[in-house]
Parts: sequence; structure tokens; C-alpha cells
Amino acid sequence: MLNITSLKHTLVGKKVPSKFNGEAGRYVEELLRLDGFLISKRGVDLYLHNQGIEVKTRDIDSTSPHTLGTMIINDIIQLPYNMSPMFDKFQKQFRVKTQNNVIISAEIYNFNILHIQRKIEEGYQAGRNQMIAGNTNSYIRGNYWCYWEEISPDGNSYALRFPNSRIEELERMTKSTYNTLFEEIA
Repeated sequence: MLNITSLKHTLVGKKVPSKFNGEAGRYVEELLRLDGFLISKRGVDLYLHNQGIEVKTRDIDSTSPHTLGTMIINDIIQLPYNMSPMFDKFQKQFRVKTQNNVIISAEIYNFNILHIQRKIEEGYQAGRNQMIAGNTNSYIRGNYWCYWEEISPDGNSYALRFPNSRIEELERMTKSTYNTLFEEIA
């Protein structure tokens, strides 16, 4: 049976191509494909045990914002967060971290925690509301956590992006004991 937990140990130490233009990410997805995982071209990258898992590769020395995914403006306007592909992509992520073109860690992060999902939904919705109101600026603020950035010359596609420090904060939240306390109280 395919298991990402055991695979992560085989990935650490492998060389990857350049971090630019998504080369390292596509290479990691190819490594997963070669190990028997079915990688999707649209939506969540892979399904394992009936769970969607988004694969994200990131060089730890990068400071640019993280891109969760892209949507056309009409879909953003039509789809609330919980019905969007962004919702699916921000539940569980297999985050592969590199440094100097070498994989140094590969971990699953469960962002499907109520207080995390609320933060992302608020940011998604704040940007969506501006688009509904006619805002087509190249940068549309969501909230502290995320924003929309135009990525197509025709102004039709936007990426949902996260400042690097916010992703690091969210990753820490998934590993903190606060989650256990929060679940016990809720």
C-alpha cells in the first residue's frame, strides 16, 4: 500500500532541479509518480486513502509569497471558499522543503483545523467580495493571511497567495499543542 509517511524518508537527501519556474515542484511530483502515486493535473495533486493531499515544494531560503493555486475571476466570484478548489488544496499538504537543490524535509501538514480554516476562508472571502464589487486590481487584499494576485495579462486569472511568514505561522499552528486544547474545549 502506498504511504507518504514512508516515502518522505526516501525523498530527503535527493537532489532537485532549480527552484525557479516550478522545476523543483514538478520534479518532486515526478518522483511521487515514479513511486506509484497518481498525480492529478487539476485540483488537489493526489489522493491517498480517500484524502486529497496538495504537494508543495519550497526552498527554505525563498522569501517570495507562496501560491496555493489559481482561479479565473468568474469562478472566484461564483464559488465561496468551501466550494472552491482552494478549499481542497488547503486541507492537507505534503510540504517538501529544499535547500541548495537538495530535499531536507518532507512533512504532511493538516490545515483542516477549524481556527486555521476560518482564517483562510476570511481572506478568500474578503478578496472575493471585492471582486464581486468590481475590483480588478492586480493585487486584492484578503486579510492578514492571504491575498489575490493577478497572474494573466488579460486580468482573468488570479493566484491565491500567502506571505512566506504567514505560511510558516500556519505550519507552526498545525504542530502546536494549542490544537489539542482547542479541540478539547470545542
